[in-house]
Amino acid sequence: MDFFRKVVQVVLSKYSGLCIELVTSIFLVRALGTESYGLYTVLYLIPLVVVSFGSFGIGPSILYYFDLEGYSLRKLYTTSISFALFLGVLYYFLFSYGGAYFLNKWFFEGRMMLDYIQISMLYVPILLVQKYTRAILRASYKTLQFTLIIDFFPSIVRLLCVLGIVMFLNSAFKWFVWVPIIVQLSITLMVLMVLFPYVLRDKQKGFFLDGKQCVDVLMFGLKSSVGGMIQKANTEIVQLISVPFLSPEWIGFYALATKMLNLIKGISAAIQTVLVPKLGKVSDADNLVMVPMLSRCVVLLFSMITLCAALGFFFLIPIFYGDSFAPVVPLLWILFPGVVALSVVEIINVYFSQSGYPLVKSVIRGAGLALSICFIGVFVPIWCGNGLAALVTLSNFCMLAMGLYLMKKRSSVLPSDMLFIKKRDISMLRNKFVR
Repeated sequence: MDFFRKVVQVVLSKYSGLCIELVTSIFLVRALGTESYGLYTVLYLIPLVVVSFGSFGIGPSILYYFDLEGYSLRKLYTTSISFALFLGVLYYFLFSYGGAYFLNKWFFEGRMMLDYIQISMLYVPILLVQKYTRAILRASYKTLQFTLIIDFFPSIVRLLCVLGIVMFLNSAFKWFVWVPIIVQLSITLMVLMVLFPYVLRDKQKGFFLDGKQCVDVLMFGLKSSVGGMIQKANTEIVQLISVPFLSPEWIGFYALATKMLNLIKGISAAIQTVLVPKLGKVSDADNLVMVPMLSRCVVLLFSMITLCAALGFFFLIPIFYGDSFAPVVPLLWILFPGVVALSVVEIINVYFSQSGYPLVKSVIRGAGLALSICFIGVFVPIWCGNGLAALVTLSNFCMLAMGLYLMKKRSSVLPSDMLFIKKRDISMLRNKFVR
């Protein structure tokens, strides 16, 4: 019952935040317009990719070693912050000064001020510290605090910032550039503040992990990060590669479609938030009962939601964002099936990662990346944003096929057990929520 109660808490928090985010996006999109919104999206896609590839999987490693090895919370806290700051400052100077000219030439065709690129790179050290420390908060199974800080709190901060710029600063692009920095800094400070009392109460001596513990965390992280880097390559890198083939308007359309998809993907993210620490606390036999059941329920739920959303967004997007953003609707229709497939893939990846097999998810994600690399030169130049959406959906189904195959091979779980709802699932859910 505790698991499902926490899932409901996370879903409510996520969707409250997402609703606020949608309101914020209406003001932001209408203030910037299609072209500037596309450039704005790429500006922060670049530092996000840097963090994704340069974090070395320390976050998942913290989750694993805190749960199974009982590493000191204080030592993880201080060591991870120190490592994040070291990497973050290094990346900032490397990309802000060494790579800013190249980034402007390749991705913005010289249209972006170098100062804006340097500002956006402040995102990197802030997000690295946040990425590591929020993993500690998540591993501590402080689910409510985690979801309020990560999902709800930033949406309030972002809305206030955007409204302030629209109302008092003439909707100038230069002020919008600072919004993601302010939001991520606020989240990071909140995570540090929430964790600090627990750090003080930690009774283990010392402030930093010893050499062997650091090596263990780093090595597990590197194994885990292979899968993470492949997944990021299959999403963010593929988007970056697509930038030269797409107009800023199409980039903006795709970015808005992705934001709409977050309304649906929030359920999957909520389940993962609760599932990750849960899997580390129960036996593998129990996991092999819980994971397929969750997967079946998610498939049914996502299928129903995407059908309703396909109709709803057809009317809502032109009303709230304007007729100029009407191309977002067919993008969503193409992406919806892939969201259902990806929800199952993410549950499978969590299972293998928390069972001590982080490299398995690399194989799953690698299948999707291989398909994307093979066909990106065909889909995107010919069909523009719709081609990118189709490629993402096909990649997700490729990962699903590989994930189902590996679940059957390594854990003897049939694909039908992962995909098709059973009568006992409905009875169990009714008992959990009605009781």
